[in-house]
Amino acid sequence: MKKVIFAQKIKEAQKNGLKEIVAPAPDYIITPEARSLAKELNIKIISDKKGESSKIDRQNIDEALIRKIVNRIYERLPDAHLRSAEIKKTVLEILNDYIS
Repeated sequence: MKKVIFAQKIKEAQKNGLKEIVAPAPDYIITPEARSLAKELNIKIISDKKGESSKIDRQNIDEALIRKIVNRIYERLPDAHLRSAEIKKTVLEILNDYIS
């Protein structure tokens, strides 16, 4: 079943400081309003199945980004703070997998 990206998802992406959203065309439907808002807010929608931006530029990764990711995990997983070191290590490993 396809997922739908509404304008609200674009607003959330902007609020969270994202510059792109990966939404492979076979799996997602993007509303015209969402597409228009993304263009207006300079948020790139990547619809290539492979995700043309599957690599992260090393220059864009710093301690603040890692902290932001870890904090988002804490928000979603109430007991995550109990495994803080493990989460930070995992975030770094995942980012390293995607660094170009």
